[in-house]
Amino acid sequence: MILYKVISRERTSCSVDEKDKIYILKYQKGKIVHKVPGTVGIFCFKEFNDAFRFHKHHAGCRVIKVRSIGEEYVPNSICPLLHCSLTDFYSKNKDSIDPPKGTVCCDSVEVLE
Repeated sequence: MILYKVISRERTSCSVDEKDKIYILKYQKGKIVHKVPGTVGIFCFKEFNDAFRFHKHHAGCRVIKVRSIGEEYVPNSICPLLHCSLTDFYSKNKDSIDPPKGTVCCDSVEVLE
């Protein structure tokens, strides 16, 4: 399935807390990127407009097209903060919010642009 991924100018994961560097993935055109073991997957969007709406809250980020590979999963909730630890990002607690419209997480993606 074609999906949309928000990435940084450096073509890396956006919104990952600096202390969680092992979760920062690099997205190069033509390459396949795999989720970090033990995570729910690579955070993407089903529609460009949903990714673009999310991207507007992240200075210096852009939206690219990817193709999902393997399992897809929609998280039940996410952290409302723009930058939080990955553990907190998917935790269900009193501050949790519903994931943005169109959110889907994948095992792997092929970077198309």
